[in-house]
Amino acid sequence: DEQTSSFKITGLPALQPGEYYMINYSASIDFGTVNSPNGYIAVPNTATAQDKSNNVSANATVSVSGNMVSKLVTENEGTGNLQWTVTLNEDGRDLSGMTFSDTMLYTLDGIEVNYNLRDITNLRVTAAEINDAGQQVPQGDVTDAFSNLISYGEDEYGVMTVTFPAAGDWPAGLGSNWVYRLVYETPFPEDAGADAAIAFQNTAELGGYSVTVDWYG
Repeated sequence: DEQTSSFKITGLPALQPGEYYMINYSASIDFGTVNSPNGYIAVPNTATAQDKSNNVSANATVSVSGNMVSKLVTENEGTGNLQWTVTLNEDGRDLSGMTFSDTMLYTLDGIEVNYNLRDITNLRVTAAEINDAGQQVPQGDVTDAFSNLISYGEDEYGVMTVTFPAAGDWPAGLGSNWVYRLVYETPFPEDAGADAAIAFQNTAELGGYSVTVDWYG
């Protein structure tokens, strides 16, 4: 059925005790019709079997594409800063020529202000390579090599930009199809008192995919 992406098989011979039917099929996805802001795509599937007296069903969801960009925020009680974790390229696609940008705003007592990401601290970047089984194989700390790809806006916005090398120009210690995880902290603004009403909004973008995360103090 082209309208519901379903099919039905009828008239199957009755099964004897211990017997079963195994149905194998493949399905393709028209990615041009899928709207996925951060790159994640999952396909739900329901199978139903029924006879004259019984009707049973089973559900499964298959992940087709991982996040191209995702972000988490927590409060680091040890430093008193907000800690942001950005994960790029969970599928292990080729990042050659792509650009990642990170933009942050904060609202203090109702006034919106740009947070200059040149002020981040404790930046650490780790990497993983996707093996043939689809598993992430850690490649260790790549902060030094990755930092050479990072630049910060000179204006008051202080946007963080990562410019990934063109194909064939990747430096030693980095892979074009690796998964990268950036962890960094943002100190609270100096004019934010202990009782101040403050909120942060952070938007990360990679190659047309994006995610926005909010934190409310």
